[in-house]
Amino acid sequence: MFMIACPSCGHNTRVPDEYRGRRVKCPKCDEPFATTAAPTSEAELEDLAAAILCAPDSRAVPPPLPSWTDEVVQERPRPTAIRPPPVHSKKPIQLTFAVLIGLALISAAVAFWGLRPALKANQEQTELQAKQENEKRAMRERERQNEQLERDRIAGEEERKRQEQLKKDEEVGERQERQRKKEDQLRRDRLNPIPATLEHVNNYPEKFYGRILCFDKVKVSGGSIKRNKDLGRFTIGVTSTRGRYYSGVPYDELFFSADDVIGNGLLLFLNDNEQFFHVKLYCEMREFTSRGLVKKTFPEAVIYKAEVFNLKGEVSLTLP
Repeated sequence: MFMIACPSCGHNTRVPDEYRGRRVKCPKCDEPFATTAAPTSEAELEDLAAAILCAPDSRAVPPPLPSWTDEVVQERPRPTAIRPPPVHSKKPIQLTFAVLIGLALISAAVAFWGLRPALKANQEQTELQAKQENEKRAMRERERQNEQLERDRIAGEEERKRQEQLKKDEEVGERQERQRKKEDQLRRDRLNPIPATLEHVNNYPEKFYGRILCFDKVKVSGGSIKRNKDLGRFTIGVTSTRGRYYSGVPYDELFFSADDVIGNGLLLFLNDNEQFFHVKLYCEMREFTSRGLVKKTFPEAVIYKAEVFNLKGEVSLTLP
C-alpha cells in the first residue's frame, strides 16, 4: 500500500501496490487520475542516481519513471475503499432550527389571530368589571359622605336644639328669678301697702304701676260684681269716699278686678245681706291694654285681699 493525493480535491488515499502507475478514481470527488510508478528495485535506484549526477544541470528534471499502460480501474475488481465516517454539516441543523422557529412564529400568529376576539372580549369584560368596581367604589364613597353629612346635620341640629333649650332654660330661669323677686317684693309690699285714693290713682296711674296700694272705706254693692268673660276674672264697681263711681267695665279709667275666690266670696256675702258695705281693698296696680283696633292703656287694680266692714265698723268678712 502507498499513499497518494488526489490532484483535484487533494484527498489522501491509500492505494494498493498493484495499482501503481494506473488510473484510479478518487473516493471523495470521483475524479479519475493516474498514479505515478515509483522505483522498487536497487538497480533502478542506482540508474536513477547516475543519470542525475551525469546531467549538466543538477536541477534538471529526472527522466520520467516508467509508467504502466493506462488501464481503467474498472477492468479489475475495485477494492472497497475504507472511507472515514461522514462529517455532518451544521447547515441542515440550522435550516431545521430556522424552519421550526418560523413554524412556531406562524402558529403563534395564527393562534393570536384566532384568540383575538376572545382576548378583546376578555379585555372588554375586564374593563367593564373595573368600571363597575370604580362606580361601586364611588357610590360607596358618596354614601359615606352623605352619611357623614347627615350625621353632621343631626349633630348640628341636636347642638342647635341643645343651645336653644339652654337659652330657653336660662330665659325661664331668669323669668322665674324675676317672678320670685317680684313675689318677694310683693310680699314685702303687701306687709306695708301704700294708702291711696281712687281719684289720685286714676289721674296719675303711671306713678303707681307695680305698687301695692290700699283703698280704705270704699263702697261696694253686690250688683256691681260681675264675671267678665273677656278677662276671665271678676270685675267690681267701686264708689270712692267722695262719691265717684268707678265702673267694673274696663273703659278709659280705673277699674277693679279679682280672682274667683275673692269675686265669688264678695258676691255671695253681699247678695245675702243686700246692703251697701264699706270695704277695704288691698290691690296691685297694673297697666291694662284694651283690645280692638285702637289700643288704649289705663290702670287696673287687682284685688288680692278684701276686708268687709258692717255698719258698726267691725270686720264682717276677710277674703281670702
